[in-house]
Amino acid sequence: MQSTDHFFFRIGQHDNPIVFPQNASYTTGLLSKDSDGALTVTHKAPGADSFRYSSNWGSNYSDWQTYHGGTTKLTPQPWSGTRRQRWTGDHVIVQYHSKIAGSSNSVQHADLDSKTPPRRFPHLFINGAFNMFGLDGAINNFVKLQALKDGARWTYSVITEWPAQVQINVWGINPDGQPDRTGVLGDVDGDNVLDRISPVALTPVFLNVTDVPPSPHLLWRVSLDDMNLRYELIPVGYRTIQLIIFIIMWVIPLVTSALVVYLYTAS
Repeated sequence: MQSTDHFFFRIGQHDNPIVFPQNASYTTGLLSKDSDGALTVTHKAPGADSFRYSSNWGSNYSDWQTYHGGTTKLTPQPWSGTRRQRWTGDHVIVQYHSKIAGSSNSVQHADLDSKTPPRRFPHLFINGAFNMFGLDGAINNFVKLQALKDGARWTYSVITEWPAQVQINVWGINPDGQPDRTGVLGDVDGDNVLDRISPVALTPVFLNVTDVPPSPHLLWRVSLDDMNLRYELIPVGYRTIQLIIFIIMWVIPLVTSALVVYLYTAS
């Protein structure tokens, strides 16, 4: 949900508003760039007492700073990774803390480019047995971000043997050639909301797809709303078309090889 409004509200005669974090987590107009190329945040959080920010998707955060409103020029933060782990555009995550609410759960995302769909991840990769959990680079596992009228959805069509277990990974494969463990998402309790478990947790994190796509469909499309991490499994594709293609690809080599032998012997 995009918002240009404050996500704090006043109760009674308190001098400071109370944090209301459920109103929005993505704000347009929050991030801008100065003439010298520096990124600047224009705060819209009256009632906050302190804040910190990250310009590299939570890989690093700034120190907590006292909130005075107005604008804050961002200090560039280091980041390193593979070419595939890089993201497009400038994005900022700003976390606010309110003493009166006793909470620092208010987090706002913003992009510099207003045409960028609302996003709360730099990118997503889907892994499972079908691609050796990301180690098979020949299979494209990049989850696409599609803009919609009311926001955006991350989508990926999974074709594999059913039932199947898959994971959604924020960073994919690290420079050491191993899957990243800091941003693995799955559905632990089966409530159609993705869960993120600590990297050192022993609990396996999977999105379990137990049902075969209903006829005449061939595969499942995972559709994720990153605002609330709720996902849907949408049946797509047609088995008949896939069967026809399989038969054609099986018959053509036999027919063409027989034709070549015939033409050779006939000549």
